[in-house]
Amino acid sequence: MAAVSLITFVVGHVVLRRQCAMRSIQLRRGSSFEKGVLTTSVSLWVSTLLLTGSTWIVTLILSSQTAGFTQLGLYNAAERWKIALLFLPNVLFQVVLPMLSRSHAAGDRRSCAQIIFAALATTTVITGTAALAVLWMSPLLMSWFGKSFEAGASVLSLAALGSIASAIYTVGSGVLWSLGRPSQMLGIDVVKTVLLVGLCVAGLGASAWSLSLAYLLSFAGGAVLV
Repeated sequence: MAAVSLITFVVGHVVLRRQCAMRSIQLRRGSSFEKGVLTTSVSLWVSTLLLTGSTWIVTLILSSQTAGFTQLGLYNAAERWKIALLFLPNVLFQVVLPMLSRSHAAGDRRSCAQIIFAALATTTVITGTAALAVLWMSPLLMSWFGKSFEAGASVLSLAALGSIASAIYTVGSGVLWSLGRPSQMLGIDVVKTVLLVGLCVAGLGASAWSLSLAYLLSFAGGAVLV
């Protein structure tokens, strides 16, 4: 991943310089970082660290239980379907971010409201409909991983419901990032992470089903705050 990031950076830098040269745009290097850019970048980095770190912690808690690796297998299988359900919200996050940034910079509050409403409505309806379909077919979908995974149908059902809260949180966080509220968004991420880890330490990390419930509750809380 580090190598891919470096290659992407180099290729992007070369393309950027060529495109600017074609349009007679001069690139100037300042002696210091733009405060807003630095604050947003650091906040995004810390948020990513919170996400990956909390995932590592709760996975460790789950795998250390009796039959922990079996439960971890059921949870990871259900998580694959959850990732598929979150495809649209993740794409919308990348689209909404520049659109809202542009409208906000222009002072067009009406346009901002329309973009936010459209993004949230779209992701809630589509992800919600797909989640209900996954919930209905959960025994069949889990059986595709193998007969022993059929026992995880209830885990997938809960993960499907959790994907709705996760979808709202993902799009909503994109709104705060684009409106220049990195510190506020980071604070919400911290609360969500503490809630998730706290629930797992308190006992919800004992099984695949309870871990899915912990994720559902933490993302639902985060979505309310957003």
